Amino acid sequence: MDQRNFQSSQKQRGTTLVELLVAVAVTLALVTLAGGIYLFTHDSQNARKRKLEVDEMGSFAMQLLGRDIKNAGYYPTVMPANGANFAETYPPVNKTTQANQIQAWIAPFPLYLSPLFGCDSAEFNPNTGLCVVNAGANASKFDSIVLNRFTFESAPMGTTTGGRRDCTGSDVGNDPSNTGRLNASNANGGLSPIAPLFVSNRYALRPTNVWVDRQNIATQSLVCSGNGSTSQAYHPLLSGIEEMRFRYGVFETVDNKVPTRFLKALEINALPSLQVDGQDLKAWDRVVAVEVCLLVNSLGGAPKLQDKANQATTYQNCSGETVNSDGRNLRKRYLQRFALRNRLNSDY
Repeated sequence: MDQRNFQSSQKQRGTTLVELLVAVAVTLALVTLAGGIYLFTHDSQNARKRKLEVDEMGSFAMQLLGRDIKNAGYYPTVMPANGANFAETYPPVNKTTQANQIQAWIAPFPLYLSPLFGCDSAEFNPNTGLCVVNAGANASKFDSIVLNRFTFESAPMGTTTGGRRDCTGSDVGNDPSNTGRLNASNANGGLSPIAPLFVSNRYALRPTNVWVDRQNIATQSLVCSGNGSTSQAYHPLLSGIEEMRFRYGVFETVDNKVPTRFLKALEINALPSLQVDGQDLKAWDRVVAVEVCLLVNSLGGAPKLQDKANQATTYQNCSGETVNSDGRNLRKRYLQRFALRNRLNSDY
């Protein structure tokens, strides 16, 4: 055999089976490693995304409720369109001694005569003024709250940056109880009402279904009802709020008007009236702070929610209990107290 042909045949020799298997094994190992890194990175990013969503949802819901709570009971110092100064108490009453008498504000229900009102494990019905007990296994996790105040803004001002609109965005000038307090000659124009208009926002939780990551997920939504809407129906605001509980801080003596204890709504209802500065303050008028607890669910899951020992993580609910997570959904409790900034037993 020619030496050159022998060398050429040696150079053109194919890959052996062993070499092929080694190459395949190395390739599979690299692919597996790359896939593992991708999945780990994807899961970490997904978990981080869910955590940020929970933080954003909880913070926003708490700010929304806190703003309304701090404004509860607000009654503005006003000067009527006819130029006559007057003073009113909260709730506003008919001033028979004034030359230019302001039409009395008639509360639709007695509970509106206080800055706020609450329902334990029940939803407030704005059409009946009653607490409707929630049904179902999770009924004890859903409280509701009613927050009342007044505004002296004209319709154009309240449309943009003011507080004339309720939590649904409806003008409270539509509320029949405010009819007599509007400026009859310019009800929807640029003039302010002849007396402050009543604003009432009610917040509760209701079951809802949302689509996340191509999944239909059953959860709870924060909903609100305002007195500017004709039907006063509840409208959804935020999804993923699993629990919402309220406790109310009351003062015990006339000398120290700071909250000495925080009670549930039913416990507030059982409190006696208290004489303060010559006025008879009913139970809800003694509330000077509100504690809000929200339990937020990540919706859609955050994979591999385990600790270093590969055990399921835990969270604390609004009852203070430590609960094992389901290993998929991230839950976080938000707890904050808000002081009522308005003293309702004062004359303006």
